[in-house]
Amino acid sequence: MDDSKTDGESSQTTRRSSPLFWVVSILFLGYAILLIVLAILTSNPILISPRQLQQSDLIVHGKVISIDEGGVTFHVEEVFRGENVPESIRVRSLNPESLAAGQEWLVPLRIVGSEEYRVTPLNSDRRNQPTALIYPADPSSIANLKSRLSSGELSP
Repeated sequence: MDDSKTDGESSQTTRRSSPLFWVVSILFLGYAILLIVLAILTSNPILISPRQLQQSDLIVHGKVISIDEGGVTFHVEEVFRGENVPESIRVRSLNPESLAAGQEWLVPLRIVGSEEYRVTPLNSDRRNQPTALIYPADPSSIANLKSRLSSGELSP
């Protein structure tokens, strides 16, 4: 007798909790999708090295014109730091395998000779090969660079 009463109570409990279960499940699924979308849209922002910018004589926005063993030639689109910069510059110390003609980059440079430029290294540790790093020239990285330079915190 007690068993039949227990079965009736459990079936009523199941009927009442079933819609609640589905509402909670749908809310959880929506929240999980929102987190995934936010992670995709906001992941891996470009971070420009403050030390690299401080040590740069020139900072330019350039488009790759040509690539060969001697270096990479950029057409200068915009100059953020420096004076008397030619329209095209030849840069050594870049890995040409990761570049293609037509790509646009933000390039922090050191002047090492008459019309000879090298990418400002991230580190000056003599034991390790200095890393030459340039940044994709997309609207967010250009805005980031302009705001850092205008704040004065990176002026040499």
